[in-house]
Amino acid sequence: MTASMTHAIPSRAAGRPSRPSRARGGGGGAARSLSRKRTRQRAAADDDAYNAAMKAYSATPYEYKHELGLYYHRIRPNLIVGTQPTTAADIDRLRDVEGVTCVFNTQQDKDMEYWKVDFASVKRQIEKRGMKLERYPFVDFSADSLREGLPAAAAALDAAARRGETVYLHCTAGMGRSPGLAIAYMYWFLDAHDSLDGAYEALTSIRPCGPKKESIRAATCDILAAHSDEWPIKLLERELNEYEGARLSFGAKRMIRRKLRR
Repeated sequence: MTASMTHAIPSRAAGRPSRPSRARGGGGGAARSLSRKRTRQRAAADDDAYNAAMKAYSATPYEYKHELGLYYHRIRPNLIVGTQPTTAADIDRLRDVEGVTCVFNTQQDKDMEYWKVDFASVKRQIEKRGMKLERYPFVDFSADSLREGLPAAAAALDAAARRGETVYLHCTAGMGRSPGLAIAYMYWFLDAHDSLDGAYEALTSIRPCGPKKESIRAATCDILAAHSDEWPIKLLERELNEYEGARLSFGAKRMIRRKLRR
């Protein structure tokens, strides 16, 4: 049985320039060569524009190369973080080579349209292979969108892990939204990490990327503050004023898990 869920967040405006038109007239071989060259140039321009926006957002030196296809890292035995799958063959590879049973997509529809990804075809292949599809769209290059959406998305990722799924978690480049979500999940739900820095280092030491740490810290404070009436005031002050969401006591982590798993 397959499952597909989408949880919407307001989309950003984005568009990709149309592909250059095919040359007409004589000189068929030369015309086709020119058309391919222009297509490559347009793809390179798309890459450059996207990477410039990514650098402005996170000051990361890393870049996304769409034409290279899948690029991913296994963060945990049951969690892989990477770039967007764009073809049915990508889904087959994830299923057959990596044992993926759940594809967790944090892109908006406009992101896939920008890169001319036939998402309907990708989705059909996910269903054909008996895999699950989860969608928790975040606005690309938006710290606020990540902050606001992390709790629900991390809870869904935790639920998939507890079901025994092997998850392929992705955004577009696998450098912002999806690793940010993975870090939040590791920080809030795994005993191995009682500090945000520890969870962040655990992921980025495996996959080179630069997700917004501040969004994760702020989301942590949001969860704690939302349930302030359940805490002794001194403990709450320590978590919010001393730790500022960058570290979690055992009690705070246990409370976050309990609230997000409801």
